[in-house]
Amino acid sequence: MLDKIGEALLAAYNKITESLLTTYGAPDGRCSYNAWFTPDWDTYADGYKEAADAIVEHAIANHGRIDWYVYPVMFLYRHYLELRVKEILGKCGRTVRRTHSLEVLWRELLPEISKRRRGDQAHFTRYLGERFAEFHRIDQKSLIFRYPTPVSKNEPLRWGEWINLLQVQQVVYAMSMQLDGISSEIDAELEAEA
Repeated sequence: MLDKIGEALLAAYNKITESLLTTYGAPDGRCSYNAWFTPDWDTYADGYKEAADAIVEHAIANHGRIDWYVYPVMFLYRHYLELRVKEILGKCGRTVRRTHSLEVLWRELLPEISKRRRGDQAHFTRYLGERFAEFHRIDQKSLIFRYPTPVSKNEPLRWGEWINLLQVQQVVYAMSMQLDGISSEIDAELEAEA
């Protein structure tokens, strides 16, 4: 009897652990835990931002370990910004460069934003430029929040520096409103051309 139970448990364990990619539901039989892969820039960017938002909300609601959460949150927000810029550049017919430099990506994006944010909306462009410069100053190559020691010339944050996750969340939200709006405007332009 124990041998049969052991074999059944081992078979179930092997089925569950054989692969990260699956075609069946969770152990309880529901498929609601299956993530559908949608390989597009928009889905990836939104996923990183929403994951960071969820961690910040959890940390605030539960007085969580913000000193631990700062690393994944900052990486996720920074990666959201990088992917959103690359998405917009791709929609504009530009080659998406293989760089993590927000400074380089911002310079490439600036002409596209300037076309769409003129006159009384120019302050949005300045705001975005200042925030991209700040993210770039903190993490030039998308490494600071992934590794505790220097991986390249990009030095880690120094002991005693502070990052307020709620402030970062609000700043990224303001940035996302502009970037997502520009992305939607480009979609409308492309649709009108078709």
